[in-house]
Amino acid sequence: MQLRNKRALAAKVMKIGKNKVRFDTKRLDSVDEAAFTRVAIRRLVNDGSIYRSREKGQTKVGKARKRRGEGSRKGKKGARLGRKERWVSQVRTLRAYLKGQKPNVNRALYWKAYGKIKGGEIRTIRRLKAFMEGSNL
Repeated sequence: MQLRNKRALAAKVMKIGKNKVRFDTKRLDSVDEAAFTRVAIRRLVNDGSIYRSREKGQTKVGKARKRRGEGSRKGKKGARLGRKERWVSQVRTLRAYLKGQKPNVNRALYWKAYGKIKGGEIRTIRRLKAFMEGSNL
């Protein structure tokens, strides 16, 4: 039961390397009996008797995440993430949290907190919680 030539043909059909081609061990008989043609190989690929092995190694995201340490950084802090972008994401986060608290908070307190977020007085959710607990409005 030599499948070397069928493996090579399957690699060409699937446009991958020979080492990536795998045969389903349960359906090895059908692979062995199949005609040595591109059409037959393509049919086996569609059936799942011949398939591509899973990719190994690290993902692009993993590689990117690996090189984030302080020693790898170049340029100022603002060059990596601008001041305005940082502020916008911070404000959006705080406003989203505040919006979620809307049913529990009266109107005056809501808008007071909203204004303090806009003015930069409240910069974190922790401070926002403390402000809302400390207020008697």
